[in-house]
Amino acid sequence: MGQMPEGYRITFDATGGPGGIGRVVVAPRGSTAPTSRDFSKFLYSVTALAEDHKEDLGRGFVAIFDSSELVFPSMLSIPQIISVVRDQPPPASLRASTRAIAVVAGDSRWNQMIVANVVDMIAAVTKLALVPVFASSLDAADKMLRYEASRTGNFATSVGASAICN
Repeated sequence: MGQMPEGYRITFDATGGPGGIGRVVVAPRGSTAPTSRDFSKFLYSVTALAEDHKEDLGRGFVAIFDSSELVFPSMLSIPQIISVVRDQPPPASLRASTRAIAVVAGDSRWNQMIVANVVDMIAAVTKLALVPVFASSLDAADKMLRYEASRTGNFATSVGASAICN
């Protein structure tokens, strides 16, 4: 994969998702809140991941955004961060191959509410067709994704309601 931005850890396992499909985990890290510049660097890394693992990702994958250790940015900076996503969306090849999205929001209801609102804004500007599931931990996210795979046989979740799993 290309150079990793300092504020994020991105891991890819070609067979680590439910049913042996790929699994990408993105986890912000560090002791400071991410800025719009950090997020732009992160999106460049996502594009590099898509290019470096095009064949594996093309077979389908689940994406997990683990915000449990995120240092939340100022509410005033969130519109700038959202505009980066609008102007620099993830590659179409990634969007087409994503089978499900899970967001780890931690145990705090306050964090869950903030993260859910930010995810809603990102979904609106990127015209996200999948409904993310929300979980309190990475293990709970994996459990939700396995359940969704067994329940539906696929990950083509239509826009509707999201779920929070603790």
